[in-house]
Amino acid sequence: MKKYFAALTTTALISVAPFALAGPSTELTVSGVITPVACTPTLSVGDIDLGSISYNQLEQEQNTLVGSHDVSLSMNCDGSTGFAIIAIDNKAGSGIGDGFGLGLNDGNPVGFFTPLIQRVTADTAVVDPIESNDNGVTWARTDSAKPGIWLSAATPSSTTPIDAQIVTVDFKVNTYILRADELTLVGDLDLDGSATFEVMYL
Repeated sequence: MKKYFAALTTTALISVAPFALAGPSTELTVSGVITPVACTPTLSVGDIDLGSISYNQLEQEQNTLVGSHDVSLSMNCDGSTGFAIIAIDNKAGSGIGDGFGLGLNDGNPVGFFTPLIQRVTADTAVVDPIESNDNGVTWARTDSAKPGIWLSAATPSSTTPIDAQIVTVDFKVNTYILRADELTLVGDLDLDGSATFEVMYL
């Protein structure tokens, strides 16, 4: 920076010196690209297989928990950065409440899965999960990932998203089938849930 200003000063002095004559010139162009920090999200388990579930296993008057699985979402970045993780329900329209859908049966939802947050670490420090339902304007603490809601992390005394380079979110993914008396089953019914986790830079 010091050399840069010295060169500018010299140029200014030459340009205002008396009797200076204009001569041939050449141009120096400086170009480049500022690249944002890149983050890569990965899941410890990308496919949860519940196997075959008998209709007789389903509760008649309440939702049936048919699976509970540990899944970790890791985010590794080139450098420390502010971030939000957005969970997208690829079966939107078949979910119930804040749950991710498992598809439709005769046009009606059959169940849902919920990623409950067990623990969050940012650069090895334990931090609190926070969420925003207004695209990052305001944040509040949370205990689960929800479709379309921004998820980030904060220190225990704050709800402001922190910068981090390596983040791990440990989930307990609970899967439920709706109460049997609300289902119309004709033959086998495939459960087809899917969610995509995207990283947004803050």
